[in-house]
Amino acid sequence: MDKHIKAHVDLEIKEIDIQAKGMRFNAYKEAKRRELKGYVKSTSPSSLWMVLEGETDQVNDYINWCRTYFHTSEDQVVTRRKNRLLQYDDFRIMD
Repeated sequence: MDKHIKAHVDLEIKEIDIQAKGMRFNAYKEAKRRELKGYVKSTSPSSLWMVLEGETDQVNDYINWCRTYFHTSEDQVVTRRKNRLLQYDDFRIMD
């Protein structure tokens, strides 16, 4: 299997306390550490939206990290895999 297969995933994490732990910033730091591209933003006081691009294994590992870090149940994490890359050049925090 080619380890360099790229993935594009839209990730929503619902019903969490975003402000309690600096959730956006920590999601940003971890994505940068994993060399992912895209962005994270708050969509409500209790939801985060992320667009992730990178190697498939790294994206999958990041999603698993999110589940653990945010202490979520299965229904709080929604992923949508896309068949196209938008070619982000960095990972950012969006307002």
